[in-house]
Amino acid sequence: HQWLLQTDTQFPADFREKFVDKNLVPRVVRPLEQFPDVENIQQIGLWCLHNLCIEEKGQRAVMDCGALQVGVAAVECFPDSEAVLAEALALFHHATFMDGKATRKLRRLGLVPRIMTAMNQFADVAPIQLRACYLLANLTEKKKARKLVVDYEGVVLVLNTVKHFHDNEDIVEMAVEALHNVVTEGDAATKKRFVLEEGVETISQAMQEFPNNKKLAEFGPALLELGSSTTCAP
Repeated sequence: HQWLLQTDTQFPADFREKFVDKNLVPRVVRPLEQFPDVENIQQIGLWCLHNLCIEEKGQRAVMDCGALQVGVAAVECFPDSEAVLAEALALFHHATFMDGKATRKLRRLGLVPRIMTAMNQFADVAPIQLRACYLLANLTEKKKARKLVVDYEGVVLVLNTVKHFHDNEDIVEMAVEALHNVVTEGDAATKKRFVLEEGVETISQAMQEFPNNKKLAEFGPALLELGSSTTCAP
C-alpha cells in the first residue's frame, strides 16, 4: 500500500493505448464490482483505472464502463483507507480533466462532501491533499460544485491545506487554483469568509514562497485583491 502511495510509476503510453483499444477496461472494473469489500482489490483496481484514463481515449473508456460509480462506492466502503482514497481521488482527477460530463456525474454521485471529509480526516497526508486539490480545481470550474464546496466548509479546509503544506509547491498551486475558482466566483459572504480566515495573508505568503510559479501568478492576484474589496467590508 505504501509503495503504491509513493510511486510515480505509470503504465507506458503504448500499453495504455493497446489496453483501451482491446476493450479491456471493463475487465478491470468487473472485479471491483464483484469484490466491493476487499480493500486490496479496490486499491489496485483504482490504481489501474487512474493510469488508464490519463489520455482522452482512456477517459471515455473509463466513463463508459461505470468506473466512476465504482470509485465512489469504494470511497464510501473504505473511508478510513489512505490507499483507497488516494487512488480513487487520482482516478477522479484524471477523469474530470477537461471533461464536464465526468464532473457533473461525480457531483451527482455526492463526491464533493466526501472530498471534504477526506481532506479533514487526512489533513497531514500529502498524497491525499494533493490529489484532492487537483480534483477540486477541476470540479470547481462548475457553479454547482463551487456552491457545494462552500456549503461543506471547503474554503476553510483548502486554506488550511495551503497553510499546513506551505513548502509543498504542487499542493499549494492546486489549492490556490481551487480557491480562486470558488472564492472569486462566490458571493459576498464567501469572499468575506476567505478574508476573515486569513486567506489574503496565506496567498501572499505562498506567492512569496514560490515567486516563479505560473499558476500562483495567474490565480493569486485576484485573491489578493479581495483584501481591499468593498464586498468584504464588515
